[in-house]
Amino acid sequence: MERGPLNVIGSRVRQLRLSQGLSQAQLTAKCQIAGLNITRSALARIETRERGVADFEAHLLALVLKAKISDLFPSRPERLKRLHGNPEGRAIK
Repeated sequence: MERGPLNVIGSRVRQLRLSQGLSQAQLTAKCQIAGLNITRSALARIETRERGVADFEAHLLALVLKAKISDLFPSRPERLKRLHGNPEGRAIK
């Protein structure tokens, strides 16, 4: 059974990281200093949306990336539906 994406913020985390010229290892180190115990591998899985993200992780990622938490999330509902693999907006069972 194929699983869909496990988060909606991964691609935005990657965009923000790259815009700041940070490698995954550098962002991981900054996260660890801020109190988020995360590995480079876990960050890579977040960015590729293969790992879920807890609310406190999203908060600390935004803090470390010097962004508002809302900046991590899609701004349009249509984009959110596509990110979840549900372009028609059907209820997910």
